[in-house]
Order: sequence, then C-alpha cells, then structure tokens
Amino acid sequence: MKKVININGKSLEIQTSDAADNALAKKSGILVAEMELLFSCLVAKRVRFLTDSRNSDDIQITDNLGIRFKATVTESCEIADSEDLEIKSYPVPHGERYIPHWLEIDYRAGQWIGEFGYSR
Repeated sequence: MKKVININGKSLEIQTSDAADNALAKKSGILVAEMELLFSCLVAKRVRFLTDSRNSDDIQITDNLGIRFKATVTESCEIADSEDLEIKSYPVPHGERYIPHWLEIDYRAGQWIGEFGYSR
C-alpha cells in the first residue's frame, strides 16, 4: 500500500510492503505505528508497534492500521543501546514542526519493522 496523508498541513507518505499488507490482513485488532523523534544528547528516530493501544492522537490509515507521531526531549542525557530503556521525557513545544515526510512499514520473520525520515 502507498498512501499520502496530511498531518497539520504537512504531507506524510506511508508505504507498506506486501508482507506487511498480508500480515495486517490476517491481524485482528488494531496495530499502531508510533513514530518518535527523541531529542537527547543525540537525536534518535524510533518506530514502535503497539497492538490495541489507541488514543486520540492516532490517525486511522486502514481498518487495522493507525499511526501517531511524537517529538520528545529527555530530562537528562542518556545514551543506551536498548530502545526499551524508559527515559523520562517531555513533549517538544511545537512538535508538529517535526512531522516526517515518509514512513515505511515492513513485516519480516514475525516482526514489525518501521522507519521514517525527512528526505530521500
């Protein structure tokens, strides 16, 4: 699937692989792709996949796929290899300024994989 949506006046191109489309078709419930832009000592981009975890910020893409974007800044400088590390963070003022230009979603070896960016 390839789809372009508008978020706060900015275009976001969403592309899912055939494998992701097949996995979504078999999935019951909703999958939310949460794009996070994290400002700390370095800038990190992460896509987390949440199942049946909807909130008012979600944008419905298909019957069982939603997306959300958040830009956050950490309270302290933490560098770690683990994406699961819980770091106290806060929303970035005017975070909508950082909405990415594209999001790609794939499904490989039973795992959801996502990447987003600003230029190609």
